[in-house]
Amino acid sequence: MNTETLLLIAVTLGALARLLLPYIEAMDKATKEGKELTFQYRYLITFFIALLTSIQIAISLISQIEIVGNTGILAIIFIGISQGYGSTAAINKGLKLVGGT
Repeated sequence: MNTETLLLIAVTLGALARLLLPYIEAMDKATKEGKELTFQYRYLITFFIALLTSIQIAISLISQIEIVGNTGILAIIFIGISQGYGSTAAINKGLKLVGGT
């Protein structure tokens, strides 16, 4: 597997984690309270914006890492997941500040 493919997978996993984990927590809370929760599809727009941004940033970061054995591969995975998660969180926070969500 080449570096770019691994990075794309890691960024996607990070962004998906940031998209789904808060929803799963809210769904658990709503279930305990006996309420019904529906998924708001506007969060998918945030996901795709963050995914595109994350991929661009992560690819620019990855060019500065020398891949040597498992350490380089772990660095790629860490950078990808943290970039995907962080970008999605930042975009969500920005939209809340301007009243978008």
